[in-house]
Amino acid sequence: MTSPDGVSAAPPTISPDFYTVAARYAAKYRDKTIVIKFGGELVAQDDVIRNLMVQAITLKNFGARVVLVHGGGTQIDEELKRAGIEPLKDKVTDARITDLATLEVTHRCLNELNRRIVNLFHEEAAKLGADVNAIGLGGNDSRLITAKPRFENSRTGTLTDVDSAKLSYFTAANSIPIIHPISMGQDGICMNVNADEVAAGIAISLGAQRLILCTNVDAVLDKSKKRISHIYTDNWRHWIDDGTIYGGMKLKVEAAMDVASNPAVGGVVILNGADKQAIEKELLTDEGAGTLFLRRAAGQAPSAAPALAPQ
Repeated sequence: MTSPDGVSAAPPTISPDFYTVAARYAAKYRDKTIVIKFGGELVAQDDVIRNLMVQAITLKNFGARVVLVHGGGTQIDEELKRAGIEPLKDKVTDARITDLATLEVTHRCLNELNRRIVNLFHEEAAKLGADVNAIGLGGNDSRLITAKPRFENSRTGTLTDVDSAKLSYFTAANSIPIIHPISMGQDGICMNVNADEVAAGIAISLGAQRLILCTNVDAVLDKSKKRISHIYTDNWRHWIDDGTIYGGMKLKVEAAMDVASNPAVGGVVILNGADKQAIEKELLTDEGAGTLFLRRAAGQAPSAAPALAPQ
């Protein structure tokens, strides 16, 4: 693999012996947790969801513990518009503020979307002959995820706790939990929590080997528009300072770095969720696919590339 300190990687391709190579990598993830988050435009496309489900099933069949987290921003905005509800935003942070009317629409929309994703999962599992079940959950179910208000007098929440014991039970069985981010408030009323925050909280709570953030871009790109394969948590600010990373990607990178800096998490990946095999390429090939954020190993020189290949 290429060095993360300034050398870009060529776009990956899958070789004819992909599954032979993948089998070597599989041991690295056996009984390890992989959290995959997707949302936005990706959950509006059934073919994209189906591809993500197939990849999740592949990882499960290789022995990984898989958790899927989804948002639904595009669909929620459409439902709010149809309901005549104007989205509210905080004047300081520009974050969305959820009142009770917005919460009702958001919760209903996410429940419907969750059921659709679970159904698509089972259709793909049947095609593959895979003995894997999907369990659709909201963060509020059995107080799986709890939250407190992010803003005064709102139902916008910020995560306070993840019930890792319940989640571990689901992932240890022959199942994959598919979770939407409506969480339980301390007052017993639901809270709307950002899906990225929920995915990050789950990854930290379960000590995930990887948190995969599916976006609509292939990876973080350098100034030549080539993929940056790895970025270390102790050497990333220069990508922002020199203008390589900016705008919406800057926010994604900062969020990824925050999670990757936590010693409970093995690494965070940003990749293109619409790529049919991006997750498999990233986790199960030498080339990878997206951009991996990780901590430098103790004693590892700043210029050294990470040892990610199976030993």
